[in-house]
Amino acid sequence: MKAYNAILYLGICEAKDICYKTHIPTSKIYNILEKLEKTGLIEIQQSRPKKYRVLNPTLTYDKLYALKSNEFKEFKENLLQFKSYLEKKTPKDNSVFWNVALDERDIFKKHVSRFYFVEKLAYMRINATILKLLTDTRNTARTIYDTFKTKGITYKLIIGYQTAEKNNVLEWINSRPEKPNPQNIRMLEEKSEVNDQIFGIFDRDKIILFYKDPVNPQKFLTSLFMTNKPLYNDLYTLFTKLWDEAEAIN
Repeated sequence: MKAYNAILYLGICEAKDICYKTHIPTSKIYNILEKLEKTGLIEIQQSRPKKYRVLNPTLTYDKLYALKSNEFKEFKENLLQFKSYLEKKTPKDNSVFWNVALDERDIFKKHVSRFYFVEKLAYMRINATILKLLTDTRNTARTIYDTFKTKGITYKLIIGYQTAEKNNVLEWINSRPEKPNPQNIRMLEEKSEVNDQIFGIFDRDKIILFYKDPVNPQKFLTSLFMTNKPLYNDLYTLFTKLWDEAEAIN
């Protein structure tokens, strides 16, 4: 398209003019121009040097549209084949894989963002601190919720709180643009400011563990993402226990 647009702009022109206008290398321009001629978008004057001009743009619109439609169709077919290839190559074993994020910015960039790509189900046990971060950091909480809703993801959320934080958590819940479903969200009073369990599990084998800074529990020190089926099962059991202990939202 760059070459075609250049000819459309320049009128009758030579290859060197098109290269100058588009920065397309000389080694590639002649193949591009021959392709444009074969598709009926330009015509070539067989002089020395050769000269080029576009055919009537109105007449070539349908040809250009058909060309790009075919290119997109071919791209889509190739993409589907590539997806099928990746699915076949994706290992089905229960091997453990993990990586670490070392500060709050990295935690959101590398780990929290993984919730955008959940495929089936997600269970999250967070606290008031990370809830505030999810809301303040590019409104991540809303984006995750919208993603889950659009994709039909099954999810449950337990929000932990210290006694003094309860009203803030309730205010956050009640301020949501859509009223939360009580079947999806519960609250749980925390017994310790530092050692409360904060984690997310999703798609039956993926886990994110969040660790607070012991010196400043209002900050997160690190997070650990892993694929680990046995640990997922253990955390699911823990989540179910915590869910039963948590307070329903009225």
